[in-house]
Amino acid sequence: MGVRSGARGIFLLALLPFTAATTALASSPARAGEVPVFSQRLPSSSIACPFTGEEIRPEEVLAGKPAVLFFTDSAAGLRGDLARFLAELQTEFAPWLSWVGILVGPGTAEEVRRIESDSPLRFSRCASDRGGEWKAAFGLTSLPAAVFINEGGYVVRRQYGLPQQDVPGILRDVARLVGAGRLVGRPAFDFKVREVGTGAEKTLADLVGRDYTLFLSLRSDCTSCLEELQTLKRFRDRYRGRVTLVVVYHDQLQEPPQVSGENPAVPQPDFELWDQGLSYADRYSVNGVPFLVVADRGGTVALARTGFDPGSAGSVEEELDRLLSRLPAGTKDEAAFLEYLRIREEALAFLREGNSVMAVFFLERALELNPEYFTLESLLAEAYLGCGKRQEAIGAYRRYLAADPQACDREKVERRISALAAAPAHP
Repeated sequence: MGVRSGARGIFLLALLPFTAATTALASSPARAGEVPVFSQRLPSSSIACPFTGEEIRPEEVLAGKPAVLFFTDSAAGLRGDLARFLAELQTEFAPWLSWVGILVGPGTAEEVRRIESDSPLRFSRCASDRGGEWKAAFGLTSLPAAVFINEGGYVVRRQYGLPQQDVPGILRDVARLVGAGRLVGRPAFDFKVREVGTGAEKTLADLVGRDYTLFLSLRSDCTSCLEELQTLKRFRDRYRGRVTLVVVYHDQLQEPPQVSGENPAVPQPDFELWDQGLSYADRYSVNGVPFLVVADRGGTVALARTGFDPGSAGSVEEELDRLLSRLPAGTKDEAAFLEYLRIREEALAFLREGNSVMAVFFLERALELNPEYFTLESLLAEAYLGCGKRQEAIGAYRRYLAADPQACDREKVERRISALAAAPAHP
C-alpha cells in the first residue's frame, strides 16, 4: 500500500481489540457548528507485529504527530474521491502528519499488492485490522473512511466519501491539526473576544503581562474541561501574582454561557471570554476542547496541549511547574512584544485625552513594527476619525475586518463603515 519497506516489504500490525482501552471522557455532543469535545482517543495498550512479535504502542507509531488513518477493505481499496483528495493534501501536509493505512478484514498478499498498485496515497505505516476491532471502536459505518487524529491521540473528524459540502470542513480540520502542533515557540496570535458578564472587548494585550497566561478553551457542557479548570486553578493559586488564568468558551449559544458565576464549587478564572464567532478558535487551531495554550510574558506560546485525562492532572501541573522554573530572560522577541505593549498604552492614553494626532502617530508606528496585531487597526480607525480623516478610518476598519472575518464586533464595525461611507463629504 505504498508503505516504506518492512517485513516482507509491507509492515503489517496485528491490531488487538481496544474498545475497553479507549479513553471516553464524559461529554455532551456538539451543537451545530460548535467545537467538539475531545472524547475518544487511540488506545494506550500495545499492539504486536505478527512477523516479529515486537510490541508497539500506537502513540509511539504516531510519535506525537497528528495523523490521518485511512480505513479500507479489499473490496473498496484505495480508489475514489476521498483517497484522491487526501493524496492532494499529502503534497502540502505530508511532513506534519502521520499517514496510516488500515486494511480491515483478511487481506491476501495478492489483494494487498493490488491495493498498493491502485493507491494514490502513500503511507508511513500500514496496519491490518483483521477482525474489524478498530473499525468498530471508531464507530465507522462504511468503508472507505478517514479518521483524523490530533497530536494528543484524540479523534477530531470521521469522513466518509467526499461530498462537495464537506471539503471546506476537511481543509479547516487539517489546517487546524497542523497549526496546533506548530504553536509552541511562535508569537501568540492577537484576537478580540467579549468578556462574559461585562461584554467588554478583550484583546491579547489586555490579558498578558504576568510571567505566564493560561488560555483554556472549553465548552460549558464539557466535564473534562471543568476538571482541567480545577487543575489549572490550583496551579494559578500556587503561583498567584505570576500566572493569569483565562477561560475561553466556544459555546454556540444565544446568551453568554453561565459556568462559574457565583458558584463557589466552580473554579474562578481571572477572565472569562466568550468566543461566539469562533474567531479565537480559528486563530489558535482549536479543533476540540479542552485545549490549553500558555503564553509567556514576551507574547510567545510556551505550551499547547489538547484533551485532558483526570489521571494525568499531576503530570500537567509538573509540566507547568517546569515552565515557571525556566522563566525566559529578556529575549529579542520579548523585547519587541513589550515595546508593542508600551506603544499601545501610549496611544490609548492619547485617545482618552482626546489627542488623536498623537494617537495616530503611535498606532501607525506600532502597526509598522507589529502588523500581526491587527486589533490595532480598529483603534487606529477611531484615532483617524478624531483627526477628521474619514477615508483613512474606513480603510483601517476594513483592514481590521479582513484580518478577522469572525470579529466579535463585526456587525458594529460594518454599521460604522456604512454610516461613514454614506455621510456627506465636508466642503
